[in-house]
Amino acid sequence: MGDTSTKVPQLRSTVSWWEIVLAVVCYGLAFSTAAFLLIMTAMFAMAADSCQSPSPCLDRVNQAGAISAGGIATVVVGGVIAGVVAAVIARRQIWVCGLATLVLLVVPFSVGMTMANSAGDLSTTSVR
Repeated sequence: MGDTSTKVPQLRSTVSWWEIVLAVVCYGLAFSTAAFLLIMTAMFAMAADSCQSPSPCLDRVNQAGAISAGGIATVVVGGVIAGVVAAVIARRQIWVCGLATLVLLVVPFSVGMTMANSAGDLSTTSVR
């Protein structure tokens, strides 16, 4: 009879130094970008300058800030958790999730910014 044993793939036992450096750089950039975008989210309040009192404009600006800030926090926390889980359980490189986190930070901020920019239109088109 022949050998019917299957080869078990070798799991990575060590992490190279460049992966650690790259992960630290990616997550460092992600955290600093998130902090910058959260500060910029506070500037959405200026979109309410043209809002008149009886209009849904202020609500839209508040929603834009909540979506932007909440989304940024969710992306950062999710990226860190996914990175650690992927590195430990799936033996994936941790820097990939750090890079994905950095790229995905733009999405909630862009959605919030678009909502805040459209809030001024609600004030001018409201029924009096």
